[in-house]
Amino acid sequence: MKRIYLAGPVTGRHYRRVYQEFADAKQFLLSQGFDEIVNPCELVVPGTAWTDAMLILLPYLSTCNFMALLPDYQRSNGAMCEYYFARGMENEGLLHGIIHINVEKSKPELYSVETESLQIAI
Repeated sequence: MKRIYLAGPVTGRHYRRVYQEFADAKQFLLSQGFDEIVNPCELVVPGTAWTDAMLILLPYLSTCNFMALLPDYQRSNGAMCEYYFARGMENEGLLHGIIHINVEKSKPELYSVETESLQIAI
């Protein structure tokens, strides 16, 4: 089963836009053959404190074998926390790959792969 975690900037952004970007990314990943997408927007209610959100989300990330990063994830403390947690999982052999996707175009697209094994898994 290919289970992938979505990560991207949320805090300080208009929630409807964030929710739509994550929803678009989820649909794209489903179309690429992933079985289950963990979407933080579906797990954490708007207005949840950052630390509480991380405490909710990191256990979900720990159950995934892939991670997808949305544009500008580097500007988000939460997404960077998730990214480094995922890299640690990767070092332990628990995560098979991290991909970057672009949802800013009319149709989401895969634009970067950090782990060679993911190229085989898709």
